[in-house]
Amino acid sequence: MTIYLIMLFQSLLASGTHIVAKATVTGVEPVTLTLLRSTIAGLILLGLAFLRKSPLRVDREDRNRFLLLSALGVPLNQFLFMTGLNASRPTNAALFYGATPALVLLLSVLMKKEEPSGLRLTGVVMTETG
Repeated sequence: MTIYLIMLFQSLLASGTHIVAKATVTGVEPVTLTLLRSTIAGLILLGLAFLRKSPLRVDREDRNRFLLLSALGVPLNQFLFMTGLNASRPTNAALFYGATPALVLLLSVLMKKEEPSGLRLTGVVMTETG
């Protein structure tokens, strides 16, 4: 029963994200909001890293890739999301957010990394219909 409550909470939280973000971006510039969110998240993660019993290690050959992905993963994604939301409506953002699995499946099929299957297509339909 607990897992269903957690899933319900996550769905409610995710469904309200676009509305809250639109309300926020009308008063705060997307660049400022992205910098603020990334800084707070980084400080929280840094604090959690210090609390670990064993230190986090990134191999020397992976450091540049790690830095690149850390810049693209959240800050650039959130900046583009907030900028787009500033110029659009929350409904449009929610539709694009729901379309992510479809776009990932399409790209993976085009790159010949995945084969489309009934289960994958069902998952894509479920993300758009809720």
